[in-house]
Amino acid sequence: MDGIIKKLNSDKDKGITPEQNEQRKAAFGSNEKPAKVAESCCSMFKSALDDFMLKLLTVCAIVSITVDMGTVEHSEEYAHAWIDGFAIMVAVLVVSGVGSVVDYKKEVEFVKKRNATEKEKIIDIIRNGERIPVHP
Repeated sequence: MDGIIKKLNSDKDKGITPEQNEQRKAAFGSNEKPAKVAESCCSMFKSALDDFMLKLLTVCAIVSITVDMGTVEHSEEYAHAWIDGFAIMVAVLVVSGVGSVVDYKKEVEFVKKRNATEKEKIIDIIRNGERIPVHP
């Protein structure tokens, strides 16, 4: 431990001076932990659409629309041939949308609780021989 303290140009009892602290901030940057930010709802929706089963359903919907529109014999049926494939696409979008909204709300609550817990933590640092409580 003493070797590490010596290599860091610090003192076990006195710590570092404010000038040394400023020099270290300039050289290495701040060591403050940034607050966690929740992922956006749109990115969660995009990742929800990345599910294999939803991709398969989307392909099936496209195939259904293509086959139904291509094999219509009567003009009266042509106006309704796309409905089955479109219904599958709507179901995929609804499932993905609802799932991503639920996941987004959970993520926001998790981030709030984690940031609140981080703010409750207090550590002591030594500056010029004085112990100072800070939030990491």
